[in-house]
Amino acid sequence: MQAVSTIPTKERPTNEQLCAIARTYIREEHARVGDRIYYWDNWNISVGTNTNLVSEDQVNSNNDTYSWATTLACDITNVEVLERNDLDKEYIVTVSADITIGSGSNCNGTETESQDIEHEKHVFYCYIKSGQEDYFVTTVEE
Repeated sequence: MQAVSTIPTKERPTNEQLCAIARTYIREEHARVGDRIYYWDNWNISVGTNTNLVSEDQVNSNNDTYSWATTLACDITNVEVLERNDLDKEYIVTVSADITIGSGSNCNGTETESQDIEHEKHVFYCYIKSGQEDYFVTTVEE
């Protein structure tokens, strides 16, 4: 059975339903095991300085030097409803998770994996809202 991060209901959602929506969203969308994020400096050639750090889910073909991070594990440790606004059908659910990250870099076509594995504790704030007849995560903050 595949879990979904949307619950169709015309009724007021239960705390269990809200927690299920948030938990599933974090596991399947926000911190999905196996997902890799690439990041690199965006250089301003005319000034010769780093203007900002860019991150995306795929490598920009113009960059031959970049770093990456891969989600190796996402263990949900706690999920609870923080705020309920049944009148406006808006809710905030906190999801605590232990996330394991592997990383590496690529320089001129040679990819090097770091031997360091990072274990990070995260608390995500999932904002859940009602569409026409379903509830879903609209944004996530840490």
